[in-house]
Amino acid sequence: MLTSNELKDWGEDLKSILFDINITTNNLYILKHENSNSFRSQHSEVYLNLWYQQYFICIIQLAKLFSVSVQQQRNISKLCEKITIEDFDDDLNQILLLNKTKMNDVLKSKEDFILVVAEITLEMKNKSVIIEKIKYLRDKVFAHTDPNISEYDISVEDLICLKDFANKIYNDIFGKIFDEYYSFQLTHKYDFRSIIEAFMK
Repeated sequence: MLTSNELKDWGEDLKSILFDINITTNNLYILKHENSNSFRSQHSEVYLNLWYQQYFICIIQLAKLFSVSVQQQRNISKLCEKITIEDFDDDLNQILLLNKTKMNDVLKSKEDFILVVAEITLEMKNKSVIIEKIKYLRDKVFAHTDPNISEYDISVEDLICLKDFANKIYNDIFGKIFDEYYSFQLTHKYDFRSIIEAFMK
């Protein structure tokens, strides 16, 4: 049975992973941007080290969300499965009942939940090529040092695309059930922008 407390725990765990993903994709975008040209040329070793670290964290954290494995207990697929097949406890059903009185875009029944899950599942299939690359990089490159990754390299744009999808999943499930949406734009204050500017003074 899926309880409201269990769902809240899932939300907190996923939000912490999404926090890392949003910061690292911001940083990869900043490091790649033309405004960082001087930083890259004048501090190439620092740049390469920062790039690798951010890329590594981003891949590992995205794999936690999208890979299906025995070791990873909380990923998107397992959450969607729980929502679909398990009964809801009284507290969760009460939340849905209260949501019916709201005019906001919230989930008001298990059927609403299942529709959201179906959309997520379809979009995961559409993004399966990127997701498979993420899994490969996590399992075969970062877990076991293998220098031959060019074939499986993922662009910053693809990482940002998957990050945006993960953010949407979070808000479509947890925002719409608890009527509390999270703005991941808040992570911008933690990115490398100010550090790079300070380096270049």
